[in-house]
This record gives sequence, structure tokens and C-alpha cells, in this order.
Amino acid sequence: MRRCVAGNDEDAPKTLEVQKTKLGFNCPVLECASNRKIGYCLKDCDKFPCEVLYKGLPYSKGFLDIFKNIFKKK
Repeated sequence: MRRCVAGNDEDAPKTLEVQKTKLGFNCPVLECASNRKIGYCLKDCDKFPCEVLYKGLPYSKGFLDIFKNIFKKK
């Protein structure tokens, strides 16, 4: 398996294909980032933290709640 690539990396579709073939499913975070053509959720997505991340990959609920509270204050 290859490294985790950015959603806007040219290898993202291939990585998703390999995941589906070898694991039987895609990483929902990479799939979302790839579909939205963004690099990494934490630094590039205006919807961070979102429901996709709350499904349990790769961050914990507690970690995401910290960011949710920070962004509410801004």
C-alpha cells in the first residue's frame, strides 16, 4: 500500500482504486478530499471538521471537537 496522498494529488484516484481492491473499501477522508480536489482536510478544507471525519477515521471525536470549538469562536 502506498503512502497517504493528498486529495488533489495525481495519484489519489489510483490510491483509492488500490484501497478498494486490496482492502475492500476506500478511506472516506481521501475519497472526500479527492472528490473536492483539496489537499488535506486539516489545512485545506473550509468544512473541517465535518461529518466524514466524525465517522472515526483518522481523528478521534475529542480531537475534532477541539477544532469545532475553536472555529466557533472565530
